[in-house]
Order: sequence, then C-alpha cells, then structure tokens
Amino acid sequence: MGITGSNYQPRDSQHQIREAMDVLIQTINKGHDPYSKALTALLGSSYIQPVTDGNKRTARLLANGLLLGGDCAPLSYRDVDERIYRASLLVFYEQLSIVPMKTLFKDQCGFSTEHYVGIQRQKCQAVI
Repeated sequence: MGITGSNYQPRDSQHQIREAMDVLIQTINKGHDPYSKALTALLGSSYIQPVTDGNKRTARLLANGLLLGGDCAPLSYRDVDERIYRASLLVFYEQLSIVPMKTLFKDQCGFSTEHYVGIQRQKCQAVI
C-alpha cells in the first residue's frame, strides 16, 4: 500500500510496524514538553502508517491527546487547506524534512491558544 501522490512506501510487515512504533513511543516519552511530543507523534505516526486506513486522523488524535495531557489546547486544523496539509506531509515522507509540517503545527498552536477557552494557554512559539 502506498501514499497517494508519493513515492514513499510505508512498512508493510506487522513486525516492522511494531518495532517502528516502539521506537516512536520511546522518542515521544523522551520529549520535554507537550508540543515537541505532539509534533513527534504527529509526524512519526503519519510516517509509520500503523493502521490500514485513517492514519492522518489517528496521528492528529494522538498528538491532541498528548497536548491535552499537558494542559495545552488541542489543534483543530479547521483553518488549514487540506492540500497544504497533504503537501507538507509529502515533503516529510519523501525528504524527511519537518520544516513545512513544523510551520503548520506552530501556526495551529497559535490559532488554538487564541481561540480555545477553558484550557491553560501556553505560548507554543517559545517551546517549539
């Protein structure tokens, strides 16, 4: 199974996926703040493709769980053009550059802390 619009081929063996997820979880647990943990989870889970369908949604849920667990606002991506989101992920898949996704992530952190009330507001720009 491939990624539409990309030459990237995710792992296809359950053993490889399990190993990659173990490494991802260890990396997330070494993170020092909810934002870096969430970005790592978002990119890592999207890249590994651990489920048959819905990997991007699953990655966003995982990232938001980490943000909420750290008393940070979740990211909705409601004002993000889906084409820009996909293009940013494709850069990560094919070039392993986090720059476009990190920029998108930081923008969403700002949007979320500005618009969501009732959740402790943190300045993610200082953290990332």
